[in-house]
Amino acid sequence: GLPFEEGRVAFMRALAKRLVALETTQALGSHVIFVVGSTGSGKSSLAAKLAARALDKDPHDKIDLLSLQSSLKMSSGLRSYARLLNLSFASINYKKFILALSNFKRKLIIEVSCDHEEFLMALEKAREAIGVRRVQVILALSGGSSEGLIERVLSNYGNLEPIIALTKLDECETAPQEFSKIAERNAKIGLFTGTNSILNALATASEDVLAQYLKENC
Repeated sequence: GLPFEEGRVAFMRALAKRLVALETTQALGSHVIFVVGSTGSGKSSLAAKLAARALDKDPHDKIDLLSLQSSLKMSSGLRSYARLLNLSFASINYKKFILALSNFKRKLIIEVSCDHEEFLMALEKAREAIGVRRVQVILALSGGSSEGLIERVLSNYGNLEPIIALTKLDECETAPQEFSKIAERNAKIGLFTGTNSILNALATASEDVLAQYLKENC
């Protein structure tokens, strides 16, 4: 019953309320954070930004950056980011991760590049070792992702209740259809980020921020 523009804004605000992840700040304090997503979604830079954010909050925070891989011959851009942030970095496979899990005393931010089944086993072992509430999954979803891609990644990770980080928003905006697909799968958005900057590069998605983005871009 509202005029068109008022109705559009009201709808966007209602959509934002449904989409926003309220527990993002608490989740970012988890002891182990797995960063998952499709190839090219910006997992490496997102993991680095998460580390930079944690260090900005507490410069004395002890953080290790890991790349969980099926083959240790794979390269990872996370190594370069680790040098930039002066943090330790290691590529590790599932078996070594499980063996070393009990010895990790520092906060772990893990870029996941291994097979999906190996990741699920690593996640289960991490939850068993340190507790479900101290382990978080963050899903990197690049701006402009198609409805089909969103459906695929949420089919893989949606039941893990990840917090979605919309990445590369300075390259390509996310359209109404994509936001609708995320809402249909009851997924939650917690972070916004672009491509270029690492330091001070993450924005937490509040209802107001997300509603404003939807209003301006949809």
